[in-house]
Amino acid sequence: MPELVDRPGETRNEALFSVIAGEGDGFLLALAAGDTAGGAWNLGYSAVSEQATLIAYDLITHDNLDESRLIDAFLEFDGAGHDERVFRAESPEFRAWLDRAASGDMAPGVEPSLDAAPRVTPLGVAHRRDPEAVVSTSIELSRVFHTDAATVASGVVAAAAVAASCFAQSGLDLLSGVAETMT
Repeated sequence: MPELVDRPGETRNEALFSVIAGEGDGFLLALAAGDTAGGAWNLGYSAVSEQATLIAYDLITHDNLDESRLIDAFLEFDGAGHDERVFRAESPEFRAWLDRAASGDMAPGVEPSLDAAPRVTPLGVAHRRDPEAVVSTSIELSRVFHTDAATVASGVVAAAAVAASCFAQSGLDLLSGVAETMT
């Protein structure tokens, strides 16, 4: 192993620093920051971050996702029971799903959507040590909202990328980890 040098004339055999990976503990803040920077809603984060937050809280409090509990939470944020709507700047696909769900039709949408990718980010963190669970839970959650195969697959790719990034994988390492999970 090559010797690492701290200062001229000093020789060391260990790394000068180590990557400190919080194993995903900042994912929700990063998602909200990206959402805000993307400008879907001009006053801050949008339904993208709000959905991930609801899912993360459900995982924190129950350690698993329950479809009916999650749907109830989404409908509550959409103003069910005559409450004020909390979701902001929903995508057309999510708005259509919310409208169907509010009328009692829980059918997933058939149209392609980007919504699955940010929605599954909490699953990538929660199941970061279990690639099979990353895949199965991402598919399960995505199919509540979508039947389009590419949309569901985008969710799995996103969750796998989040899981890989929890261990400080980046660049080709991240791509290899995602490809391995997808296989």
